[in-house]
Amino acid sequence: MRLSNVLVSTVLSLLFVSVFFSLCWAGESEPGRLIEERENPSRMVSKVEPFLQERWARQSLDQEDGSSYLPDSNATYVTSILWTNVQNVQVVGHYAYCVFGNGLVILDVSDLANPSFVSRVYLQGGGEGIFVKENYVYLADGDAGLVIIDVSDPAHPESVGSYNTSGYAYGVFVQDTLAYVGDAYSGLQIIRVSDPVHPNLAGSYNTPGSAYGVFVKDTLAYVADGGSGLQVFG
Repeated sequence: MRLSNVLVSTVLSLLFVSVFFSLCWAGESEPGRLIEERENPSRMVSKVEPFLQERWARQSLDQEDGSSYLPDSNATYVTSILWTNVQNVQVVGHYAYCVFGNGLVILDVSDLANPSFVSRVYLQGGGEGIFVKENYVYLADGDAGLVIIDVSDPAHPESVGSYNTSGYAYGVFVQDTLAYVGDAYSGLQIIRVSDPVHPNLAGSYNTPGSAYGVFVKDTLAYVADGGSGLQVFG
């Protein structure tokens, strides 16, 4: 009888662990199931099953008023996939334009000891590279190609145009009216951005490797081409 009880207890424990980890995985891998930040983006908490939500902030049964609390008064930040995996940054003036896994975040860094959140734009690709020129941010957005964001008002950035490249956009460099995009296995894509709302393909080079970073000087484009080293086009 005791043996059967032990076996039942063991099976139930394994089932609990399996369900627990499946829920945790769902919470970490599905950004659409997270609450978008409201007043303070650094206080986002997970919006998954109540079981998971209780990991971060639970209601006290000991308090008569039933108010919520955090077990540790210093635990004011909960990491989220929406705010992790920062890939790149460019600073212009007193603004830092940060590319992360789901788009663009703009921070005010005029006070270096206390950088502050200004705004953000959520995108669908997978933010990788960035180039800021005048009032526009040119974002290498992974599967979504090149995305152009109007930041003339940093507090209210707006995605105004895009060009879906054939590969995976890793890096971008803008010179004059052309955006040079390192597009992984699709090589170097050159996109005309004289009209930011309607960018269009101006040309391309099929590099022997996988194009990542791009730097342009004068009439030459220098491409970091993965296993094929540095490729120069003119």
